Amino acid sequence: MKYSKLFITALLITIFSINLLFAGEDNDNPLMGDRSQVRTEGGYKERTKIQMIPDVDDIGRGEKETSFDGFPKRDFMFVFNYSIYSTYPAAITMESAAMAFVKGTNYPISFMHKNSSPLIQVITYFAKSIIVDLPIIHAAVTFNHEFFGHAVRVREAGGTVDKVKINWPFPFGGGGGYMEYHGVSSTDHNLMIISGGYEANMLMSHIVAMRWVQDGYIAPHDFTTYLLTRLDLFYYIHYTEDINSSDGNDIAAYINLVNQKYGYSTSSKYKLTLDKLQNYKWLILADPLLFFAAASHFYSQITGKKIMKTIMIPVGKADILPSGRISLAPYGVEWYVDIFIKFDKRLLFIPYFRMTTGEFVSAWGAGVKFKGIEIVQNLFFGGALHVFMQPEIVHDYVSNPAKTDLYFGIAGYLDITVMISHLFRLTGRIGYKTNGYVFGMALESGFIWHAGGIFHF
Repeated sequence: MKYSKLFITALLITIFSINLLFAGEDNDNPLMGDRSQVRTEGGYKERTKIQMIPDVDDIGRGEKETSFDGFPKRDFMFVFNYSIYSTYPAAITMESAAMAFVKGTNYPISFMHKNSSPLIQVITYFAKSIIVDLPIIHAAVTFNHEFFGHAVRVREAGGTVDKVKINWPFPFGGGGGYMEYHGVSSTDHNLMIISGGYEANMLMSHIVAMRWVQDGYIAPHDFTTYLLTRLDLFYYIHYTEDINSSDGNDIAAYINLVNQKYGYSTSSKYKLTLDKLQNYKWLILADPLLFFAAASHFYSQITGKKIMKTIMIPVGKADILPSGRISLAPYGVEWYVDIFIKFDKRLLFIPYFRMTTGEFVSAWGAGVKFKGIEIVQNLFFGGALHVFMQPEIVHDYVSNPAKTDLYFGIAGYLDITVMISHLFRLTGRIGYKTNGYVFGMALESGFIWHAGGIFHF
């Protein structure tokens, strides 16, 4: 499974590099510089500017924002909370740290390209993508899966993490990793431990998607992160062949445990089967951003434009973009529909709806996330509200099947961001949730909070 991920990622990078090689110097593309003609009052003049992305014009913020490495500026958020029981602060901090490192390594390559031939530019970019970018991103995604996914859910349940192993990433090793733990008897918590790895990566991809929509463009070097995190569950399901496997397969473990929870002890009587899950996984591909991100690599050569804006559907004064996914909840598989709605330059709303596939219960949930509301100058608000009807979260079912009665739950939080300067902002979150499953949150009721900073470069 891990080799398939790397193969697809490397293939996309290779195709992109070959495309650049044959594009020729006269194209306005992100690696070979800008050799286009610019209209002036006196006529036309040729502009030659060698940088990985030429001047980034209006890309959603209404200003020119080219960073030190030639790529557009973006936000890097680093936040913490009182414990590590919350996946969100960990996922967004991990993504920021990995991509800040990648961004830093872009600068020497961009500087080197100033006096290099197009062939040398393609070779050095390809080498950096394989030797630097891919290992860093793959290691970050694996660490997020194991430590901020599986291990966080173990600690949330009161268990003990015995070991987290992260192997050397490709091309320096085989990649992958594993986590060992003990001390968790709760069926629901064990189900969340099993699915916690993919959940952390799906959350990371959702964070990237929100930034793409709000900023209004798709950053080229974000694509590998999005590919590996968004498709983590898809690959895991696709390459699972036997639910009786004893090699620690998360999908096999989830199918067995969730069926047993509801009283189906033999595989021949399972309500949720591997075949059903194989069919459900295709909803993960109902995500336009996956295909837009791939297309962004070729956009500049095809259109002659400098950067690809995020494609959305105009509806009145708003732009919308629907997206689908699935989730492995403690009471069965859920279908999700997210709808990104953007107003003006930065105001973003994301209503969503979720419902179970119906093997065990008919649970549902809905909610809305929002960000980018400027109350006064340099003070911004965001937040979310979630409501749901689902079975009660309990610690054990002994020998009796789990009850299917549904209970109402709610979760909500408020985000506050204060702009200190164009480079740095302070941010914090405060909220509360009742018992129940909400994507990326702890199962038990309690307060939600984190605090930290956002760097913009």
